[in-house]
Formats: sequence, C-alpha cells, structure tokens
Amino acid sequence: MGHVIVGVEAAGTALEEFFEENSIKYTVSDLPDGAGSLFTSEDNRIHLYCCDLFSIKSDFGGPMNGVWDRGALVAINKQDRPRYVEILASLLTPDFCYLVETLEYDETKYCGPPFFVSDKDLNDLYGRLYI
Repeated sequence: MGHVIVGVEAAGTALEEFFEENSIKYTVSDLPDGAGSLFTSEDNRIHLYCCDLFSIKSDFGGPMNGVWDRGALVAINKQDRPRYVEILASLLTPDFCYLVETLEYDETKYCGPPFFVSDKDLNDLYGRLYI
C-alpha cells in the first residue's frame, strides 16, 4: 500500500510488457544525455528505468529502503559484481531490507549466464552491509 517502486531493466520491451500485462497506464520519457528511458505509471508510483544498470545514480529514486534483486546479480560478470553492490549500497537507507535471488549449480557442467553465485561470494559482496 503506499510503496513507490523503482526498477531497472535493460530491455524496453520487457518494461512495455510489464505495464501492458498488468493493465497499467504509463508514459515514457527520455533520460538526460541519452542514457535511456524512464517508464512511469500514471499514478506515479512505479518508475522503471530502461538503461545500463551501471549508470544508476542516487537521483534515480533513492534513497531506497528495499531491494529485490530478481536477476541482476546472476546476470553480471563476476568482476563487475563489487561495483554493482557499491552502486546499490549507495542508494540504501540505514533500515533497508534486501532480497537477492541467486543460483547454485555445478560450474563444470554449465558456466552461465545466469552465473553461479556461492554463499562465499554473497558474504564477500554483501557482508559489510549485514545482509
């Protein structure tokens, strides 16, 4: 009830499908410097950015008190994950909640994407945030 949702997705068609499948009226506006597009619900409670995840800045809707990472961490190359976590950490309020979905599998049989994320990887990336 009262939540404002901010999301990031690289594919504009996925955002269009989200709004259409949920019968939500929306507008699309260009981001400054041609960085992407902003899809905004008519009631101004949903703001979905179509852009490079690494271009997110604090004025993209932060500070945030909750994150649901449903597929970003597992899509990012291992060497880029610390930068991703730093960006999100910079957007969080002190009392945040964070849900991250990951995958575990035998990397000798499949190497991704989506990429394997171990418990150790999660601790290394998020340990200082106490997630």
